Amino acid sequence: MAPGDRRDHRQCYWRAFDYPFQYDDIHSIVENPNLTSLTNLPRYFTDPTLFSSAPGSSMYRPVLLLSYAINRACGGLNPVGYRWVNLAVHVACALLLATVAAAWTGRYSVGVIAGAVFGLNPINAEAVVYISSRSESLCALFYLLSLWFYARASPDTGRHRSWLLASLAAFACSLLSKSVAVTLPVALMLYDTLVARARPGSRLITEVARRQWPFWAVGAAYLVIIRGMVSNALLGEPVRGYGAHVATQMKAAVYYLKLLAMPTALSVEHGFTVPSVPGPTVTLSLLFVLSLALVVICCRAVRRQRFWIIWGAVVLLPASLTPLNVLVNEHRLYLTSAAFSLLTVCLMLTLGDRTRALTWIVAPLLLSLGSLSFQRIGVWETPVSLWRDASRKAPYMPRPHIFLGDHFKLVGDYEGALSEYELSLRVYPQHLSGGDLLTISAACCGCWKGGWSRRSHC
Repeated sequence: MAPGDRRDHRQCYWRAFDYPFQYDDIHSIVENPNLTSLTNLPRYFTDPTLFSSAPGSSMYRPVLLLSYAINRACGGLNPVGYRWVNLAVHVACALLLATVAAAWTGRYSVGVIAGAVFGLNPINAEAVVYISSRSESLCALFYLLSLWFYARASPDTGRHRSWLLASLAAFACSLLSKSVAVTLPVALMLYDTLVARARPGSRLITEVARRQWPFWAVGAAYLVIIRGMVSNALLGEPVRGYGAHVATQMKAAVYYLKLLAMPTALSVEHGFTVPSVPGPTVTLSLLFVLSLALVVICCRAVRRQRFWIIWGAVVLLPASLTPLNVLVNEHRLYLTSAAFSLLTVCLMLTLGDRTRALTWIVAPLLLSLGSLSFQRIGVWETPVSLWRDASRKAPYMPRPHIFLGDHFKLVGDYEGALSEYELSLRVYPQHLSGGDLLTISAACCGCWKGGWSRRSHC
């Protein structure tokens, strides 16, 4: 750890509320002029370029922008208010998961423990401390609400239409928070098939089709709205070829399972690279994924949990099908970790169903998850602590050095900035994109103009 990077991980959780804005927070919140006035609210729903001050960072997330704008109107650029909102949304997601799990399994204890496991999971610590991760938690909140309302919309209830309308409205809000919500109609089909037990040939199938078509229509309308961004990402300017992308996602699927099972090496920049095509890593990953799929299909022991297993994979599809600049991200696992939390609890119940036995299993698990989250939150204290941690865990990744260089340049430490930029060019140059190289070149020139005289870097 660097001398200027001393910090105490034993600090109170509340200390994290005063941490500075980090990473994408800078261009999407701090430097975003479109959040300074609520009069821009109607434009959030029509202009994706309002998402960020950075050119080329357009995103259609109007509900998320609205939440940022309200934060800005109430507390300016004080990060405390933003993180209180993040915490409130995360707690609401945990409570909603507990409610859904208890209702669908018929066991109150399952819901309570699943909600606690999800809430304390260190993978989800980013959802609280990293303000830009609000897109994941806000999307998940409305997503789970939509599932819950849909499950309440039984034809036997007198308020059948009201629950369906509430579910549809929550779905729309989820879509307008992040595009991963486009998977919800598939989740509703899984619910009716695996949870509600609708069977082909029954009258219920007609009712299910009548209930679900509005969700498919809203999802299709959303895809039409963002078709330009989707077309650009998939066909216009993909960041990598499709062969390399498929190989990367095969490897990523196994890597995500490792992070869920052992959330001990978390980082804002994982040591994950594009594998060779074909290669032994890709082949083994594919065999592992196919083996898991075979178990889910054939094993009777997991029949009751099939909805959560399949749904946990489905919500990863949007990020998996689109070639993105960042190969893997912890916050992409937010909804998947909800499914994983319930599966973990169900597994624990098979090991010990009595209260005393369950306590001996659950208590250590929650304590360990809370401790890991506590430590993970402390890493976000400063840009230096965040990117030093990433660099230590993935020493051959160049991006941590680029962001460290940007920070040192911002505070006037031009020698430190140039040193980090040099490291970013040396550790793994094949991983640098053309945009990364342009960023480094421009930053080095800025360091020289700012007072550092080593012209050779410019």
